[in-house]
Amino acid sequence: MICKKCGAKFEGNFCPKCGTPAEKELTVCPKCGQERGAGDRYCPKCGYDFARSDRKESVNFGAKAAETVKKVPKKAWAAIAAIVLVVIVIIVLVAVLSNKFRLGVVEKIGIGDSRQSVIELLGDPYDYREGSSTFTYYSNNYLKLLEKNDSFDPDDIEDWGDFEDAFNEAMELEQKLQTEEYKYIEVRFDAEGDVTSVAFDKSRSEQTKDESKSIEQYEVLSVSYVDEGEYETIYKIYYQDGSYRLTTITAEEDDNGNDLIWYDAWGQISLMTKIPSGAAAATSSYPWSFFTIVVALAILILIATVIMMKKSEKKKFKM
Repeated sequence: MICKKCGAKFEGNFCPKCGTPAEKELTVCPKCGQERGAGDRYCPKCGYDFARSDRKESVNFGAKAAETVKKVPKKAWAAIAAIVLVVIVIIVLVAVLSNKFRLGVVEKIGIGDSRQSVIELLGDPYDYREGSSTFTYYSNNYLKLLEKNDSFDPDDIEDWGDFEDAFNEAMELEQKLQTEEYKYIEVRFDAEGDVTSVAFDKSRSEQTKDESKSIEQYEVLSVSYVDEGEYETIYKIYYQDGSYRLTTITAEEDDNGNDLIWYDAWGQISLMTKIPSGAAAATSSYPWSFFTIVVALAILILIATVIMMKKSEKKKFKM
């Protein structure tokens, strides 16, 4: 056997001259294809140096192996980084798209929508009841507190030590329920199950939920005549803290009869809009509504009765 490092001939597993481990020799000349004899260093046909070829191939193999060892981790890390990035993006997108406490989601609910359409958009509300007139939704942090509060059962307390611990825990939970800030959605329905109002509170607590909100802008969507001086008004309003409200309310004419005025509960302020020409025309066309029609019919019946009585008297007189 020829040593790949020093070219010495030897038998066994290691070169006695330099200690290089024995490696598998070439059995066929790579140049001419001549079969290699045992212990031959040169090809008997073309003189090819097997020892030099083995050393060269050994060196090349070692260089390629080292290069592979260096390059594979870089490629692997790049692939892993790309996969991790894709997973993170997917998780973020899923979290954002599944988050119902966003203005873009709540704005999809319109006046007159059904309970089922609201459930399809927002999911089941907290404490869902069939035919409920109000759906409420709480962000996860507050929802967990509510569920924990609902699960508290005094019957589980067996001795005084447990009672004292439970009492302290209940007091702490009650404090959190009052001060914890959370996102809130409220959807109200009429008797037929159609949406009448939508409210999205971006950040509130039980202590601050009744405080007034600063108004950023509002828009009147429709105005319909109801009765003398009263109009059904649908409007949406945006608040500076990111909250939103869509609702139906009864607005009244001002003293001049040109503008409509109503009160916004969240902003705790009166709002105003011009009476649309169509609504104003409806007002002038039906100033007394149903009462006018009844009076007119009564007068017509009275006139018809008088005419019939006079005709009857004329017939008797002729006879």
